[in-house]
Amino acid sequence: MTFTSIKLLDPICIERMRRKHNIASGLIVEQVSKESNAEKLGIRMGDVIERINGEYISSATELEKMLLDIGGDHFDQANVLNGEIDVRIQIFRATKRCRKVRNLTVIVSDCGEDIIEGTYPITDGL
Repeated sequence: MTFTSIKLLDPICIERMRRKHNIASGLIVEQVSKESNAEKLGIRMGDVIERINGEYISSATELEKMLLDIGGDHFDQANVLNGEIDVRIQIFRATKRCRKVRNLTVIVSDCGEDIIEGTYPITDGL
C-alpha cells in the first residue's frame, strides 16, 4: 500500500475532512497491491487509516514506528522470533461514511513484519 498523510493536504481539504467526516489526521490509501492481504480485507484506495491498536496515526513515519514498537514489545516480553501478534487497524471509508476495524495477524521476524491473516466482524459491510 502507499499512503498520503492528511496533514500534507491543502488546508482547505483538511478542514473539509474535519468538518464533513470528523477526521483530523490519518493516512489516505493511494494504492493497494492486487491480491494483497490489504485488498483481501477490503482496504481500498481512498480509505483513511486512522488508528493502529487504538492510537491515532498521522504519517507513514508514525506507522513505521508503531509497527517497530509492536515488534520490540513482543521481544521485551521474552517472546520467540517468528511469533504472531494481532494488530487492529481502524479505517474510515469516505464513500460509505463509515468506520470499520480490521484485525491483522503479523509474524515478527528479523526480516520484518509479514501479514499472515486478516479478519473482520461478520456484520461488517466494508
